[in-house]
Amino acid sequence: MGNIGWLKRALPFLATFAIGIFVASFFVNIGAPRFGNRSKCRHEVRELRIENEQLREENIRLRIGQSASEFEHVPDQFLNSQSIDEPVLPPPPPVRVHKDRSR
Repeated sequence: MGNIGWLKRALPFLATFAIGIFVASFFVNIGAPRFGNRSKCRHEVRELRIENEQLREENIRLRIGQSASEFEHVPDQFLNSQSIDEPVLPPPPPVRVHKDRSR
């Protein structure tokens, strides 16, 4: 009798668990993870790091070239026309237009 009572309690649990796994298999890959492609992943990461470093060096070269060429096309009279420390004047206040309400 003890075994039948245990079976009556375990059978609904196992059936519900199996149905839950079956439904979840539609949304999630339940298979074991694949660890066989680690060398490929490491190779891709290495390539990305090399490419990243090349792009950093290119950005530095472009910034240096930009800062050197910024002042080549600017006339000398505009280089020292206004100091950075001088305050900038605020814009003039807006002009209000009153509508004619006598109509």
